[in-house]
Amino acid sequence: MAGNIDWVFLRADPALAFSWLKYARGLPENDPELIKARNNLVRSRLMDRVLRRENPGGSWDRPESPYLPKYKSTYWQFILLGHLGALVELARVKRAAGFIQGLQEADGFWPSESRGVGLEKKGEPSLWVTLKATETLRRLGI
Repeated sequence: MAGNIDWVFLRADPALAFSWLKYARGLPENDPELIKARNNLVRSRLMDRVLRRENPGGSWDRPESPYLPKYKSTYWQFILLGHLGALVELARVKRAAGFIQGLQEADGFWPSESRGVGLEKKGEPSLWVTLKATETLRRLGI
């Protein structure tokens, strides 16, 4: 069964193949198969589609609302790029990372944009956003 799943992911978009090898199969950074997959990322239609929607300043959708709307806004697109294995060497990825870093507060946290539903309140530090922003920056090697 694992061989069938490998076949599907490894022949899909290069970003999906990279993510599959790195995160599902857990290949180390120096594995030749993972290195080959990383080198193929520049041909990823999926990553290109995400990056084409990026605003000139490094955000997506509305710069003043990096969390909302869900799945279309800056935080969500940035997290997706991290999972897809985006290369920080690309100017558009570097610009997005700079935008995200610019949102970080002096205390090290990223602010919540919540509407007051759940545990987080608007303007207060967001544990979830801080975790995801930090994790994605680390994935990018920043």
